[in-house]
Amino acid sequence: MLSEAGAEVSVSGLKKGITELRKELKIFSEEELTKLVGQLAILTKDLNLSEDQILAFAKAVAIKNKVSVEEESLSQTAQKLVTPVLTDQSKGAASLGVTLGDAAIEAKALDMNLLAAGESASDLSDQEKKLVKVQIILDSAAKDA
Repeated sequence: MLSEAGAEVSVSGLKKGITELRKELKIFSEEELTKLVGQLAILTKDLNLSEDQILAFAKAVAIKNKVSVEEESLSQTAQKLVTPVLTDQSKGAASLGVTLGDAAIEAKALDMNLLAAGESASDLSDQEKKLVKVQIILDSAAKDA
């Protein structure tokens, strides 16, 4: 589960995680996974994700890339999933089977105990909304795994 707390992110921790990802996702090279993790760490730095969260997001991107009907790089798939987390544009994520509309955000935020019954997505802080979107992406990828 994602949290707002964030954590220290170390290069050694990410390298260890990349090695583990490589064992699980054999179709991707270590170089591809390293680039992906680096890209995600940079693009999501304002979310204060922990090493585990960055690696989980990388795994989700790789799974979505693997099941995508489009032939694209991990970087392109990452862009399609990171852009809607950081902005209100969800077109790229929708093409990968990820729904990030207000109804999906509200349902997941309720599930994460960030909203109470009767509250809406507009009651979430920007940070909370972004973390909810990341969790939706992780859950969607888990269903595809």
